[in-house]
Amino acid sequence: MTYYAWVLMHVLLSFTTMLLVCVPLLAEENKPCGVQTTKVVAQEVATLVEGGHWNDALSTPLMNRGTQYVKTTIHIVRYSNGSGGIPEERIATAIETLNDSVAETGLVFVQFGDILYLNSSLYATCTSGEVDALRQINPVDESLNIYFVPEFVNYCGVSSFYGWGVQGIVLDNDCTATSTNPSTFSHEVGHYFGLFHTHEPYYGLECVNGSNCDVAGDLICDTPADPNLSGNVNSSCAYTGSATDACGSGNPYMPLANNMMSYSTKVCRTNFTDNQLSVFLWTAENERADHLVNSPYDCLGDATGDTLVGVNDILVIVSDWESTNSPGDVNGDGIVSIKDILIVLANWGACN
Repeated sequence: MTYYAWVLMHVLLSFTTMLLVCVPLLAEENKPCGVQTTKVVAQEVATLVEGGHWNDALSTPLMNRGTQYVKTTIHIVRYSNGSGGIPEERIATAIETLNDSVAETGLVFVQFGDILYLNSSLYATCTSGEVDALRQINPVDESLNIYFVPEFVNYCGVSSFYGWGVQGIVLDNDCTATSTNPSTFSHEVGHYFGLFHTHEPYYGLECVNGSNCDVAGDLICDTPADPNLSGNVNSSCAYTGSATDACGSGNPYMPLANNMMSYSTKVCRTNFTDNQLSVFLWTAENERADHLVNSPYDCLGDATGDTLVGVNDILVIVSDWESTNSPGDVNGDGIVSIKDILIVLANWGACN
């Protein structure tokens, strides 16, 4: 072999190795969200709109509401031999990123109970046809159930909307809290709490001037018209698309390339708008109120905040009896009742 042939061979080997390393990363980056708006979901939202509740959601104030904790149950799916589970620290990072993104709402997501493990090669490589079956394995009631799988075929994640179908979220491990994808976790939780994609086409395309923003697109007016940002955002997180107004004005789109609910480059998605956060919070307090508690998951029943569940907490509950929005409502169901005393009794003693 000549020297030049040897050099050429090593260059080709290096290039091939680089492709083998990069292709999986590119594949994960290009995997979309599996959420699609269906007729049933649209009808559910139409009911909210007709009853004025969508406007209530959009106008929900964000500030000075106090802290509410969202019970979150973690399911880690592994292959049958026990391999392939996502590292717990990546889940903690994903939850921290989400909490930073929704901090204005006062909502804090916390792991509720122990992590639940499922060793099943069938579900470890999950297809869209297996999502509902997976989400029905050991779900915890009154909690956001999130299933992490080693491979979610064709998708990064999928979430349920309130009021229809099997509830919960499924996420591909490689789409969770990585250097190239810090945002899919928060994106899917956004769906779970009532948010559509910013380019949502079901209700019709939003005009660039926003004239139909309340009845088209994602039905939210502080998210500008979005033509679908997939492949149209550069490494500097700038929109590079050339599409013009679907309403015929000829004006170019000016979408938010950093919006969490867009199809922007995943590393660029860092923010929810104020109206999105309002809908998120309203959905939590009205459609998923059973997920909320006033104390962290490891201190359920602590109405006084002294990290000791006991007599003093019962005294608070008695003094707040049948009131709403008070410390005595330790289970977060909206009213102080015997259910809160039962929570205290079930968690009696020092907090973990």
